[in-house]
Amino acid sequence: MTRDRKLIKLSHLIIEPSAHRILADRKPVHFSLKEYELLSYMASNPNVVLMKEQLFHVVWKEEQFHAT
Repeated sequence: MTRDRKLIKLSHLIIEPSAHRILADRKPVHFSLKEYELLSYMASNPNVVLMKEQLFHVVWKEEQFHAT
């Protein structure tokens, strides 16, 4: 993974946080806002085990995860 202030690069995937854009093999990939936030957060934390509660807190801005 390569990361600078503007781009997150994972193999053939490029995330451009400033533009909220994701490219796969240099082609735009469309995601919902939550999907984008989730992928961006996970890509920003490589080699880190992320708990579902942590992802829920960061992406959905909720204090607790409510399983249904």
